[in-house]
Amino acid sequence: MYRKLLTFSIVTMMGMGCASAYASISTTVDAQGYLREPFYLIPLGYLFLCAGLGGIVITLLRGALARLVQPYTP
Repeated sequence: MYRKLLTFSIVTMMGMGCASAYASISTTVDAQGYLREPFYLIPLGYLFLCAGLGGIVITLLRGALARLVQPYTP
């Protein structure tokens, strides 16, 4: 379980890294008037964030349900 949480935490940090990279990379307009901006980082960051946070929530819920369903043995 902890290995899965670590994996999903890394995926979440990758999403935050995409967001911070998008914020730090400057937007420019070239000589022909085209906007040069790293638009691909926005959906990629959202994808990583949703996958990571969703995986963390599902892993924690599965662990909690497994503890509730497990029979009590004194």
